[in-house]
Amino acid sequence: MENNPKLEELAVLRDILDKLTKLNETLFPSLLWLWVWNLIDNFYQEEELVIRTQDIVWNTLQSNTPDFTLEYGTESLYEWVRDWMIEQDLMVDTNLITEEEYQEWIKDKEYGTYVQGRPH
Repeated sequence: MENNPKLEELAVLRDILDKLTKLNETLFPSLLWLWVWNLIDNFYQEEELVIRTQDIVWNTLQSNTPDFTLEYGTESLYEWVRDWMIEQDLMVDTNLITEEEYQEWIKDKEYGTYVQGRPH
């Protein structure tokens, strides 16, 4: 029997669905959480953003969960997540703050370390 890429893709999708179903037990709706975390993960790739480490972001997200929704589309969710992270002091946009404010933000040890660019 030949390898069928479509069947392999189906197996990957089934695996993802199984994991999302398990995630639903603690984080509902899991697809929305996946989308939110994907947005957050992508923020780490934006050069103008400086972000707290992922463990700090995750813990804040768990303890202060906003009512994110896809009801208004993905662009609205992107803006909502970005604004929430800035309001929670998890992220700064270096284009919107002075050098002095930036230096103050990165030395703030109360909220832990920070990362610029994708964490390793």
